Amino acid sequence: MSKELSPKLPKQGETFKTKKAHYETLKLLGKGGFGAVYEVRRLSDGDVFAMKCELIDVRKRVLIMDCNVLRGAQCLGSKHFCEIYDRGKQPERFRFLIMKLVGRNLWDLRVERRQQRFTLNTALKAAEQCLECIEHLHKIGFLHRDIKPGNFAIGRPENNEHHTIFMLDFGLCRQFSTADKDLRLPREMAPFRGTTRYASITALRQLEQSRKDDVESWFYVTVEWTTGALPWKKLRGPDKDEVLRWKEEVREGEALDDFLRDCPKREFSTILAYIDTLEYESIPDYDHIYYCIQHAAKQLINVVAHLLLLEETVYTCYPLRIIYDFIAIVNDFGLPTKVAVSQPSNFRDLLVHIMACDYGNENCVTSFIEVNQFVLEGFFMGNISGKNNKDEQHTTLDRDVYDALSKRFHTIVPRTDECAFKKFSADCLETKFQVMVYECIVSFCNDRKNLSAPGFIRFAELVLGDYDGQAEAIIRFGKPLRTVVEGVVSSFLICEERANCPESVPLLTDYIMESTGGKNLGKDELPEWLMHSTVFPVFWKQVFKALLLGDHTKVLPPISGRTVLTTAAQSIITLMLPLESRLHWKLLFSSRIHGESFTKMLNAVDGIGPCVIVIETVCGRVFGGFANEGFICGPSYTGDMTCFLFEDRTRLAIHTATGFNQNFAYLNHSQQTLPNGLGLGGMDNNWSLFLYDEFGKGITSANISTFEKCWLAGKNEFTVKSVEAWGIGEPKKRRRYDSEGNEIIEKEMSALDRDPEAVAVLELSGKPMHSDGYREPPSVDDD
Repeated sequence: MSKELSPKLPKQGETFKTKKAHYETLKLLGKGGFGAVYEVRRLSDGDVFAMKCELIDVRKRVLIMDCNVLRGAQCLGSKHFCEIYDRGKQPERFRFLIMKLVGRNLWDLRVERRQQRFTLNTALKAAEQCLECIEHLHKIGFLHRDIKPGNFAIGRPENNEHHTIFMLDFGLCRQFSTADKDLRLPREMAPFRGTTRYASITALRQLEQSRKDDVESWFYVTVEWTTGALPWKKLRGPDKDEVLRWKEEVREGEALDDFLRDCPKREFSTILAYIDTLEYESIPDYDHIYYCIQHAAKQLINVVAHLLLLEETVYTCYPLRIIYDFIAIVNDFGLPTKVAVSQPSNFRDLLVHIMACDYGNENCVTSFIEVNQFVLEGFFMGNISGKNNKDEQHTTLDRDVYDALSKRFHTIVPRTDECAFKKFSADCLETKFQVMVYECIVSFCNDRKNLSAPGFIRFAELVLGDYDGQAEAIIRFGKPLRTVVEGVVSSFLICEERANCPESVPLLTDYIMESTGGKNLGKDELPEWLMHSTVFPVFWKQVFKALLLGDHTKVLPPISGRTVLTTAAQSIITLMLPLESRLHWKLLFSSRIHGESFTKMLNAVDGIGPCVIVIETVCGRVFGGFANEGFICGPSYTGDMTCFLFEDRTRLAIHTATGFNQNFAYLNHSQQTLPNGLGLGGMDNNWSLFLYDEFGKGITSANISTFEKCWLAGKNEFTVKSVEAWGIGEPKKRRRYDSEGNEIIEKEMSALDRDPEAVAVLELSGKPMHSDGYREPPSVDDD
């Protein structure tokens, strides 16, 4: 940190003018080697902002990265990043970036607590929002590389944003994807970036960081918020080797138990174990981590029940600090001890009622918890406040979802019988599944024959909720799991307007049920199965969002009738693709349309970007693969671990990359010593899939190590009936390569630089370049 501010930086009370407005510097908020951060006021309306400054002559420009990140976040529409209001430079002094002013950072908020930790509920809610910040940063292609409490802050109460967490300070960020959204290759060694206390194991080993490392740092921050201190806090000085040793040791056995002693151990150990499975190229499953956090928060409700029953097992089932947190919440309300409230209308009265319960009557307490479960969940999960309107139904649903459900229900009334429901759901539910869903909803209604709004809402809470709720709904259907899966699959095809594809129903059902091992899973096994299923939860949400919310957003690309792929194969392939590319399929080549020409296919796919290859053989087999970086004609392979192979028609299957080697996508022709053709997974004469340049023939081999074990054609050689190549994602500029296979980079020139002589003449004549301070920030070759 710099001890004194440079005289070139603004001083308190100084006013300065930009192209947009006049500002006054109010006070210094922070300083560093790069420059300083100030609170400034816009003189025209009195609004206050934060201004980050850096010296004109600073060696490493930090504001470029801040600007790139914040502009990307604005395009994404994230609420967790500060909005940019102004930027530019004061000649020969400093560059500046004026953005939203936020409140206090989470480090200060934690350390001022008496025990220097948050309550568990606060820690979990803060962790969830911070993970969302990280997810959004990764979506726009950046790593933070310095995740720590001081780089997160709450919004200002004046803006009604004190429940929103903002991510700050992007000076150490690194762009992990190229302009074409390809993953940058990792360096063998990388300089340490971050804060030693929260740095990942990879960062401490001075290896290239990835998305995994931001998430790992977030986990250490979450543990610190929950426990008050990390085990290696006592180490003095930046002893990276000692901190590294600690972090390697706390991952199993007694060290792990001690590390997570005051945390929800089951959920936190699951998150840590999952983080340790991630690789450089892995895209973290943020939804899985969110589920673990939310599941941990729901355990507080169980603590309430145990406390009411005065069971001794509470002290072994839950860490004592969770119990203390609950007692602290009770004490915060200043409750009397024995006041009877027949129908609690808010959380304070609810707790008063709890205190008045007959603790020795187990039936009484259990019944009370069941009746008031939604109020308890709403309080602990942060979905409802302590001041509930007694006329509103207590629910765990968001306000917007609750309102949408209410409107949707009123499209059924005044008739609420089975016939009315079938008419209401005809555009999204299969006939047999309509009966199952109707019977499940009325089971929550008073007369058990007609629908009611509370029953409709209760059903929605289950099917639109977490995996535990969905598992409960599946059990309440009262049918074998396969029957429920068939109903959801058939209904999904109706929602996607693919009801004329009956052959896809058994294919998809078999594919989904394969992971159950043929068992009819119980209540304890279903949530775990749902968590690891890549297809069924998507179908489930798609069907019930259409039914309950009227949301008919499509999941599948509009390519039906133009491909040999079944709708079933389109579904599983689409869900394996990057989220932003799933609906963008463009036909590059089809032998049925463009003729049986390898040259035409080569010209169509060479350098075009990500694509799916589909092959139909004369024997009726359909199979292919996805190349995430496409095919580039030359001696080298392209692609990474996100490439995969698939099978269709005879059975549905996805075969993912093993990581054993990097022989993913290959394309070449007219070579004497190298294979000529298009291949996925393999080399020489051994390929998972290879099309010869003499169009019409191909080979497949069993159990090639690049991908999971498979034999796509079922024999070594096959004869082609048709071939398709589909471009995936938004259209991109086709890459160009020299004769050695190296990409030709054409740097775009700014309009400000195209005629430097004209610029010089204008400046000599007294016409300065005002636009120079507002030029687009150049891409940074960060380290």
